Formats: sequence, structure tokens, C-alpha cells
Amino acid sequence: VVLASAKAEFLAPVVVGETVTARAMVTSSDGKRRGVDVEVARGDTVVMRAAFSCAVPSRHVLDRARL
Repeated sequence: VVLASAKAEFLAPVVVGETVTARAMVTSSDGKRRGVDVEVARGDTVVMRAAFSCAVPSRHVLDRARL
């Protein structure tokens, strides 16, 4: 997957040692493009929300064997 764009909002602080849980959901699909929404929470408190636009190439971008 290649990241095309990202927009993130940091809503609350997190300190070293705290546990956070991230949940991601594919929200759109158009050919090789995917929209992904992410929410990160510390317990019941959402600490970050983000939206990513990704491209899924037919081969890995670092795969030189097929050049």
C-alpha cells in the first residue's frame, strides 16, 4: 500500500506507558484507491482521528525483480 494523503486530528494527549487501541475501516474503494478512516482511543477517550487515501499497486513498490 502506498500512502497518497493523510489528515489527522490529535484530540487528547497520551503519555509514555499508556495503552492505546487503533481501529481502521476502509470507507471507500475506487479501482486501486482506498479511503481509510482511523480512530485511536485510550480506554473510552478518543485521542486521534485520521483519514488516509491509499493506493494499492499491482506489485510492491520496492520489488525490483520485475523491473
